[in-house]
Amino acid sequence: MLEALRSFLSGKTLLIFVTIMAIPFVFLGSSAVGTIFTTYGKVNGLEVTQADLNAANNTVNQRLVDVYGDAFTLDLIPEDNLLEMVKEEIISQKTLLSETIDLGISVSEAEAKKGIMQSPSFRTGAQFDQIAFETAVRTQGYTPNSYISMVQEGLAKNYLIDMITCLLYTSPSPRDRGWSRMPSSAW
Repeated sequence: MLEALRSFLSGKTLLIFVTIMAIPFVFLGSSAVGTIFTTYGKVNGLEVTQADLNAANNTVNQRLVDVYGDAFTLDLIPEDNLLEMVKEEIISQKTLLSETIDLGISVSEAEAKKGIMQSPSFRTGAQFDQIAFETAVRTQGYTPNSYISMVQEGLAKNYLIDMITCLLYTSPSPRDRGWSRMPSSAW
């Protein structure tokens, strides 16, 4: 069987086969062919990318380690449960981001860079270390620019959460409304 394939793919047949296989790379470029599957769908009209998937996976993993301790590994959770947790995290994050966009909450690239430069994770001594930053970011599966964009989005989402928290804690309490105690039906 392999001998028949070898004899078929020799000489002119091999040249034609290689030429046909090379056509997409010649006309589209290798980067275009490699980026066909970089989106995983949309949530509230926002694309879900590999960076979103990485961030959600890291967040879920960190939450589980916080709950179950340092001895926890992802191997202890069934794959379908883990996948569902990551999906829920992506939906939550994209919903928050969608709301920040709708409300016009944004963070400039300069603000994000300032926050990154102040992070103790990227400092050597008292100064920001560009090499440590790039190494840590690439280790997590990001490019420096995609990480800066992620920080911008994260800060914007934090501003939204802070605004909601302020609204909840500054609204009048039941006592301020003239109630001496909560009705028993509220419990």
